[in-house]
Amino acid sequence: MDMPPAKVKMTITVDLQVAEYLEGLHRKLVQRMLEERRRPPSFSQFMNDWLSRHISEEMERVD
Repeated sequence: MDMPPAKVKMTITVDLQVAEYLEGLHRKLVQRMLEERRRPPSFSQFMNDWLSRHISEEMERVD
């Protein structure tokens, strides 16, 4: 039987410009999903998805 992925709670510190950029991306996604009458992700879920996608892309690029 497959085990679910482990979850670890992390706190990261980023520059203000990075935080504003990520908050802006989340805001745009929330607005678009609300217009489509879909439930938007929480900021935590958005960050998890965003980081997972970018880390996977980076790992593929390095291989």
